[in-house]
Amino acid sequence: MREAELFGLTWPAINFERGTLRIFQQLRRARPKRGEPQQFVLLSVKTQAGERTLKLDADLIEMLRAHKANQDEERALLGAKWRDPWGTLVFTSDTGGPIFISGLLAHFKQVLKAAGLPHIRFHDLRHTAATLMLADGVPLVTVSKVLGHSSPSITGSIYAHALDESKSDAIAGLSKRLKRRKRRDSHDPENETEAS
Repeated sequence: MREAELFGLTWPAINFERGTLRIFQQLRRARPKRGEPQQFVLLSVKTQAGERTLKLDADLIEMLRAHKANQDEERALLGAKWRDPWGTLVFTSDTGGPIFISGLLAHFKQVLKAAGLPHIRFHDLRHTAATLMLADGVPLVTVSKVLGHSSPSITGSIYAHALDESKSDAIAGLSKRLKRRKRRDSHDPENETEAS
């Protein structure tokens, strides 16, 4: 998911029984009128392809359930001080308000440092997920739909390096298979009699 899609994710968009997550909106800061200060607004995703439903695995469902229980507890403790204007955001600040991108990035840097990992952009997590899916042989069309790209050609142009690597692996695998076949054929007694 893109950052704005994560920020705009609400609990009703997650179906725990079916194990699905529906992406249809994003949270952005915008000026309602010229000259007025920016405020958070929930907007539709940019494209029709951006609207998608993802199937979640059992581990992720379990993590989301635990996160919801924790958030419900925090909401109850803060009472009227809870600041979620929509009352349903999945990811919020400590007081329930929308998350600023600067806060997310600062937290992400701390997590990377604590884990001893090199600095990467938060968006690189999305790129990594796509690259790993392609390396695992997930069809380009499927990866494109998961990412919410408007066409597989966009996905292909962004992740050409991963496709090149998987092509190399496919060619190496094919070459290996053909070598095994050639060795097997050269040891086949029928081939020897035909050759004599």
